[in-house]
This record gives sequence, C-alpha cells and structure tokens, in this order.
Amino acid sequence: MESGDEFHDAPLTSALQIWLDAIAQTFLEEYGIPSDATFTSSEQAANEIRARNPGVANIIWPKPGRPQPVTNATLIGPSSAAPFRTHTMLPLEITPEFTGVSGTHQVTYDSATARPTPYTIGGRVETLGFGSELAEGDANTANASTSSLFSLKQAIGFSSAAFAVAAGSVAGTDILAPPIRYWSPDEVGAHGTDGSADGFVDLSETTEMLCGDGGSLENFGLVPMLRRGIERVVVFVDTSTPLSLDLKRGAPLQLGQIDMFLPGLFGLEFEGMDGQYWLNKGCDVSHNLVFADGENQFWDMVQQLQHKKRSGVAVTAQSHLHVLPNEFWGLEGGTQVEVCWVYLEAVPEWHQHLPQDVRDLLSDPDEDLFQNFPHYSTCLLYTSDAADEEDSVDLGGRRIIKKKKKE
Repeated sequence: MESGDEFHDAPLTSALQIWLDAIAQTFLEEYGIPSDATFTSSEQAANEIRARNPGVANIIWPKPGRPQPVTNATLIGPSSAAPFRTHTMLPLEITPEFTGVSGTHQVTYDSATARPTPYTIGGRVETLGFGSELAEGDANTANASTSSLFSLKQAIGFSSAAFAVAAGSVAGTDILAPPIRYWSPDEVGAHGTDGSADGFVDLSETTEMLCGDGGSLENFGLVPMLRRGIERVVVFVDTSTPLSLDLKRGAPLQLGQIDMFLPGLFGLEFEGMDGQYWLNKGCDVSHNLVFADGENQFWDMVQQLQHKKRSGVAVTAQSHLHVLPNEFWGLEGGTQVEVCWVYLEAVPEWHQHLPQDVRDLLSDPDEDLFQNFPHYSTCLLYTSDAADEEDSVDLGGRRIIKKKKKE
C-alpha cells in the first residue's frame, strides 16, 4: 500500500461524525490513545510502513506481549443501492495487519430504489490502506492511493454502529451508516483492473460501501477465533436476555428464553423466526452453524447453565466441540475447541458479599435504575416511563433519573 504525503479525515455526515467522535473520546482519547492514528501489529511493522510511505507519521501498535486485537464489523452493501429492501451482509474483519472479507462472495444487493446489481466481493488489504482508491492491479500487485488512512476511530466506530443496518433500510437515514471506499482484492487478483467475472460488477473499480456493527451477524466474536484454530476460548454472553429455566431439551425455542445468537452456532432456530425474520430486524444469523452434533451440544450447554443459575453461582458451562467448515465465514473446520461459556445473570452468591447499602439498592423495588439488573439493552434509545416529567431519559440502556422531591 502506497499513499500520498498528506493525510486527513474523509468528509463524513455530521451525524456520523458525532458518533465516531463520541466513541473515540469515550474509549480511546480518555486513555491517551490517539484516535485518528492508523494502526499496525508492531513497531517493526510501523517502520516498514514508514519506509514505503514517508508521509505517514501517526501510527500506533499494541504493546509488546499484548494480544493482537480482532475487531468485527459488517459490510452492508454499496451506498448507491441503499436503502435496501433486505440485507445481504458480509463479515468484515479488522486486525492490525489486514482488513477485509474472507473468501470470495458473489452477492446481489436488493435495493429499494435501484436495479439489483451483482457484485464480487472478497479478500483483504493491509489495514492502513482499507478505504483507499485503487489505481491499477494484476494477479500479483495492486497499487492504491489515499488521502485518508484507515484509523482506529473508524475501526471501533464501524464495529459499534448497531444502528447502521437499520439505517441502511430507510430512505434518508442510510447516510448514518459509516461509508468506506472499497475495492475487492480477490477481484483484482483474478481479473486485474481490465475485466471481471461474467455478469458481475468489476469491483477492481472503487465504490463506496456502507459498514456496521459486527454483531449484526455474530455478536460474540467467536467465529474469527475458530478461524485461527484457537483451541480454548472463553465466550462472555453479555446479553439483555435472562436465561429461562423453563427451557426443556428438545422443546421449541422461543425468543426471549436465551440469548438470540447462541442457537445459531449449533444450527438451531427460534420457533417461527427464520432467516427472513432476522433480516427484517437488521440481523442475519442464518450462516452461523459452526459446531457438529449441534442439537445435543446445545442442550448440554443449556442444562449446565440452568444448573448453575439454580445454584445461585456464576452461570457458566464448558463444551468440547468439533468445528465444522463454514464457507460464508471462511472457516476451514476440522478442529476441536474447548469453550467456556459465561452467561450474564444475577449471581446471589456474589450479591451476598456486597455491602449492605448496595444490596439494599439492588433490591429496592422503587429504584428504577437497577430494576432489570444486570440485563440492560445497549442498542435502544428511548425515553423512560417518567419522560412526561421531562427529567428522564434512557440512552443505550443507561437510565438517568432525577426524582422530584415529594411535596
């Protein structure tokens, strides 16, 4: 990846810029991390980038010995096709080394206003060059340029934009979905910049694509770990859905009984809610089957979780699983993995060790703030029941209430 001498943020809509800035200030700048910097895997990698691109100065990397972050986002579709009637989303993986879509996918986006257009999408580029403009390329080399290096702010802003898929479905709000310039490395490698697969748009030509939260496809970040052949994984199911003790082995699954992303990993669905139902909600869990003997393994996990919940201790389970191939995720399969599931629940054993005043606060039926503790929605924006008093708001599940003094 080679670039020019000057780098600055690409123009963004004001609403989207507010989102990116707010996320950056909260999670990066608060801790002294420069949000506008591009990022790579190590100091050595940064020096190599500077040698190829003398104008690049602002680069950061993980501290030595720290794990390399894997950030999951979603490639929603071309902005020219928005708003979409239904979604054909692809997993976008962002790491310090490479960013892109694993595998090669031939996709036709269902636009509400434009003719259906098929695209070929796939492949990865060096992360600083994601969002670049392709100049030319062949099976061995691609030359691209940019005035705006892909930044850490964009990485975490894209991956947290849970509103983006819904916004991409409504005329006038699709501008809220984060845009990025995109060209397909796989397309360039197969056909160069002079031709494409029969019937498919040549994405060796740069186009603007919309991006969003990786949780629109798989909310745990588990599948990218399986792709890397990780043998032991801890999965934190940080959910707003309490685990139901009424779940019975073999009985139809009902929405609201367990976290919505868990059954799909084992090839199971909620009753009456197929893939189209989730697409209409801005999600797609239909491609997430990754574990063999799914039904038995799922119910074994559920029974372990239920036993721990009944016992009043941390709600955990352990599974020894065989990983299946999954073309959509670029997962080869054939490996074994041990998974420790940690399900978010109230833990009476922990509760008993809290100071008395905190225990009283959590147990107070009149204390609205902790009414659903520990289960809170983190994607809804709405006013609370006290909104008519103009002193209450719920923002991302965090409720702020100013109680009026009793007269």
